[in-house]
Amino acid sequence: FDCEMELMRLQRCILQHVEAEIVVAPPAVVSAIFQQISRGIVQVAPLRRKSGTRAPFFVRQFLTVSLKLHLVFFAAATGVIVESGAASAAVAFICVFMVSGLNYIALETENIFSNAFNALPMAA
Repeated sequence: FDCEMELMRLQRCILQHVEAEIVVAPPAVVSAIFQQISRGIVQVAPLRRKSGTRAPFFVRQFLTVSLKLHLVFFAAATGVIVESGAASAAVAFICVFMVSGLNYIALETENIFSNAFNALPMAA
């Protein structure tokens, strides 16, 4: 994470601009800004610990393999239960398609600050 470094750089930039009288604000406002930035630094610190721990297995690959196995076994199970081959294929496709859709939605919600068209706006 370079968030901490960026926040510290932002603090330094604000201080330089206040000292150079480029930013003219009452001391209480500048103090409140520094408090908010320092709270952000404190809140980012636990994320560094969490991101440093590795998952016990590759979650993405596990989900992909699980979805493929689900497709095969669910299609076989619906083939036994449903009389028509086309109906069992359709039921299997719909179920696996829904689970795959949930997987991709989960991936999108993990990365909400990306440059994608549906990401949260981060413009200054």
